[in-house]
Amino acid sequence: MKAPVRQTKTLPNAWYFEQVINTLAQGKNVKIPVRGDSMRPFLVDGDVVELHALIGKMPKRGSIVLAYYNERYVLHRVVRRKECRIWMTGDGNIGQIEQVTEADVRAIVYKAFRGNRSWMCDTAVRRWIGIIWFGLRPWRRVWNKILKVIYI
Repeated sequence: MKAPVRQTKTLPNAWYFEQVINTLAQGKNVKIPVRGDSMRPFLVDGDVVELHALIGKMPKRGSIVLAYYNERYVLHRVVRRKECRIWMTGDGNIGQIEQVTEADVRAIVYKAFRGNRSWMCDTAVRRWIGIIWFGLRPWRRVWNKILKVIYI
């Protein structure tokens, strides 16, 4: 007997994230899948993250947040804060840094899931590991060039 075929439905991102934001506004936590590789090596495509609303507080340096940037939602790490401005980047990005306002930050990543494994994301240790990784960007750039020479 054949297994039933699972059908998937693709939802428009704008509608999907509107539902996510509305659910967070009701005080509920939301789990969403990670798409793309911009947060490698800490989050990879297919991981699931649990988002919590930011009620009365702003994320700390090193936190991973869901923010509205250039008319889309991104899940990136806070690398700098000054007054009401926040700079963030993907852990896998070597050059790009986005700048948003506090109002653009919609949620914080509280926990991540990969297969049967889960881990807390917004602990002091995890935040500092993320900031150290960000600080290694110049060395990562050199390392990537070396790898290209070796494997080309």
